[in-house]
Amino acid sequence: MSFGPPWRRNFYLYQSANFISLLGDFVGSMALHWWILSKSSGISELSSIFVVGNIVRLVSLPLLGPIGDRYCRRNLLNLADLLSCISCVAFALIVYLDHTDLFIISIFNGILSLANSIFRAGSMGMVAELVPNQWLSRAISHQQIAMTMATILGSAISSLLISAVGIALAIILDACAIAVAIILIRNIKLNAPEGKRFATIGEWGLDFLQGLQFIIKRRPLVMALFIVVMINSLLVPFDLILPFYMQKVRAATVWQLGMIESSLALGSVLASLAFMLGPLRRRPLSIIFIALFLMAIALYLFSLSHSIASLVFFAGLFGASQVLFFIPVRSRIMLFLPQEFRSRVGVIFSFAQQLGSPVSIMMTSYLLRSFTVPMVLTSLASLILLLVPAIFFLPGFTKLLASDNT
Repeated sequence: MSFGPPWRRNFYLYQSANFISLLGDFVGSMALHWWILSKSSGISELSSIFVVGNIVRLVSLPLLGPIGDRYCRRNLLNLADLLSCISCVAFALIVYLDHTDLFIISIFNGILSLANSIFRAGSMGMVAELVPNQWLSRAISHQQIAMTMATILGSAISSLLISAVGIALAIILDACAIAVAIILIRNIKLNAPEGKRFATIGEWGLDFLQGLQFIIKRRPLVMALFIVVMINSLLVPFDLILPFYMQKVRAATVWQLGMIESSLALGSVLASLAFMLGPLRRRPLSIIFIALFLMAIALYLFSLSHSIASLVFFAGLFGASQVLFFIPVRSRIMLFLPQEFRSRVGVIFSFAQQLGSPVSIMMTSYLLRSFTVPMVLTSLASLILLLVPAIFFLPGFTKLLASDNT
């Protein structure tokens, strides 16, 4: 079977590996979070797990970020998947033995977060390395569709597996999916030379500082960094709120949670298709404004919904709005960056996003102990709306979206 130019084969292998790995990750994540909530009386335990993971990523991202520009990205992705596979096996044993020690769970969650940092270092710039510039925006849209399709299937499969075979075996299947992803990534052929030596701490620090200096000297990137950090800090709490709300507040089943998670992903797929096939690519600034309005409206109406059908609908709208915001921003940032800076600058962006996540999660946990879920979601929606006029006062950000290249 011919895939056309060699870059297409490599891109499809990479996309297939991401699809299978994400499919398994979604099963494992839903199973583990559902198990933790079932063993706890509130949201404190789950929020603690979230905070530990975010702190590990916060520390590891600046240290590991530059290795994506210095070493073979394929090998980094394989290392990250190997660590993830080990963590999944450990989580399966913890669930099977019914071991509820929060410290042990946090340790392996930290290892999983470390693997996530390594994966980000390797994946930042990977699509740009595999795909010609003229196909980059479309390739990112294809990747987004594949990832969200994995989430849709993962939601349905998670509900089925958790109900049919139990949480422990569902997490083991996650480990098997990651193992398949390792094999696929090993077959990617890269033009870039593989790294043959480890950098010293000083070299890593220099790479990180060079990436930071590159951003500071370019106001459009500084403005983009600010907007992305603020939006991410307001979106992260929803990942914590949703399982808590469904299990502890609505006493819903895992099937109903799976339906809402699937709707989130389906909305993302539809938005990605609209962006890829329609004229939306030509008006990125307008799309970002619309996306922010849709985010706020979806959160607010989700907080007022009483039926599962309305929750599913507004979750899909929320998922679509996130994609409509992030695809134009990420694709323009990638086009703005030269190849040698894509990994280190990309990871600095990820690092900056993580800065607000622990505080955001802890604040959400506190607010949920003092206020109702609808009140917290309405507050998040209001804060997102406040960012819409702020974009008008960020000329560098609008310049980034208006330009097609560096």
